[in-house]
Amino acid sequence: MFFLYNGIKVSFMKSKFFQKTKAFNNPFKIAIMITLIALIISLALEWLFTQTITTTTMLITIPVAFLLTYILTGIMLRYQRLLDEKNALLHKMTYDLQCANETMAAQNTDLDSFAQTVAHELKNPLAVILGYSYLLGKKEYQENPTTLEEIGERITETSLKMNSIIEEILLLASLRQNCGFR
Repeated sequence: MFFLYNGIKVSFMKSKFFQKTKAFNNPFKIAIMITLIALIISLALEWLFTQTITTTTMLITIPVAFLLTYILTGIMLRYQRLLDEKNALLHKMTYDLQCANETMAAQNTDLDSFAQTVAHELKNPLAVILGYSYLLGKKEYQENPTTLEEIGERITETSLKMNSIIEEILLLASLRQNCGFR
C-alpha cells in the first residue's frame, strides 16, 4: 500500500513503523486502522456540514466503512504478495542468468585459449612445409634426386602431422557436441 507525496512513492507496508510493530501484518488489523481513520474523517465531515451526528449514521457508517476497508485491504495485500512472489522469481532468474553469463565467459576464455593453441600447433608444420616448398624451387635442390626425395618425405610427414592435428580437433569437437557441451 503506497501513496504519492510530492512525487515520491511512499510505502506504508515497507516503512520502519510497520516493520517494527508488526501490528499491521494482516488485512483485519489494517482494516481496523483504516476504518477508524475513515470513520473519524467521515464523522468529522458530517459534523462540519450538518452540526449533528445521528445514531443511524453511526450504525450505517461503521459496518460499511469496515467492510469496504477490509475488502480493499485484503485485495491490496493479496496483490502485494503476488508482487513479492514475482519479484522473488525475477531475482532467481536474474541470478541464473548471471551464472550462465559467467559460465559462458569462462567457456569463451577457454575457447580463445584453445584457438591460440591450435593456431600455434598448425603454424609450425605449415612453416616446415612452406620452407621445404621454397627449397623445391631452388635449382641446386632440383638437380639432386636424393635431396628431392628427402624434401618430399619431410613434406609428407609434416602434412600427415597437420592432418592428424586437424582430425584430433574434429574428434574433440564431435565429442563435445555429442556430450552436450557447446
